[in-house]
Amino acid sequence: MKLRLLACCSPPAVRPGSLTGHGLVPACGLGVLSSVRTEWDPLDVRFGTKQPYQVLTVECSISVDKEPMADSCIYECVRHKIQCVSVTRIPLRSKAISCCRNVTEDKLILGCEDSSVILYETHRRVTVLAQAELLPSLISCHPSGAILLIGSNQGQLQIFDMALSPINIQLLAEDRSPRETLQFKKFFDVSSSLVEMQWIAPQVVSKKPESGDIYDLLFLKFDRGPLGVLLFKLGIFTQGQLGLVDIIFQYIHCDEICEAINILSSMNWDTLGYQCFISMTAIVNHLLRQKLTPEREGQT
Repeated sequence: MKLRLLACCSPPAVRPGSLTGHGLVPACGLGVLSSVRTEWDPLDVRFGTKQPYQVLTVECSISVDKEPMADSCIYECVRHKIQCVSVTRIPLRSKAISCCRNVTEDKLILGCEDSSVILYETHRRVTVLAQAELLPSLISCHPSGAILLIGSNQGQLQIFDMALSPINIQLLAEDRSPRETLQFKKFFDVSSSLVEMQWIAPQVVSKKPESGDIYDLLFLKFDRGPLGVLLFKLGIFTQGQLGLVDIIFQYIHCDEICEAINILSSMNWDTLGYQCFISMTAIVNHLLRQKLTPEREGQT
């Protein structure tokens, strides 16, 4: 078994006038402060954005029945020591090959070898599954937390909302028919693999719905080139916004109520109470204006 380490670094010495802890010390190298061995192979390791002394990992594990699983672990750096304080085991149909967390870190998305996409919601402790049309080698969550993008190394792209309902892609071109996937090789010569995609946004995104910030540019990087930027036209109804409330209103406008309800069900009332109330009111008002049928009755 290969050795797997998490390392938290700090300056080996603190000089007068310098910052302590994780601060920067001029003209001084980095030293290993602490390390810990993970139980399984880590798929992703990052510092938490809400708790700076926490390290979040996703580890590819196996159940007692030899079934593939993913462990979502939280490590804490306390008094120069790293220790695991929480492990959440998520059952999978096949081995995870990619993962992503949303901005608020209460949702974990996993891409698997059989092209399945798994969404684990921390606040509800539920797992949602969807089947992608491509191999999910890359996953990127929009800064607003409303949609996620699945990418393959072959240069294909598919969009899901945060309830894992697929969203069709329509190009601003002569052929206006929407498609489930976007294939870059149909539009320009790509001889290498897609290795990175990232939304162009600040690391700390404002969570206030009235902030007015628009994030509609996706950076694309292919192995050995080229580099590209994909511009999303998000529509006039949302004024370019792509938050959870905005996408729910878009679903209501298109009379796709089931998708709107699924988004609302995935939202956390503890942290998004105002947005949840607005969304619920809009859905109920729309249903009350419709003719009562057995299908509508089931939705209410």
